[in-house]
Amino acid sequence: MKIAISGFGKDKNLHNFLKTHGYIISDVVSEETRCVVTKENVDYIQFKSAKIKHAIMKNVPILSLEDSNDEPNVLNELKKLK
Repeated sequence: MKIAISGFGKDKNLHNFLKTHGYIISDVVSEETRCVVTKENVDYIQFKSAKIKHAIMKNVPILSLEDSNDEPNVLNELKKLK
């Protein structure tokens, strides 16, 4: 499954974790992107990233780590999207 991550800056822990579980990490949100994972609650991000804006425009689900604050929960949420 192709996903994008936003708001993690130089922190590669989630990126590496997702890759080891078979997810393809994309730098852009396209028609093939199944989900965008972000650190913060999207409703409260004052200046949304380009990935978040594209996800909203393309109706791509956005998974906030604020909702699922640990890596196993993120995997469970992503599996629901398959």
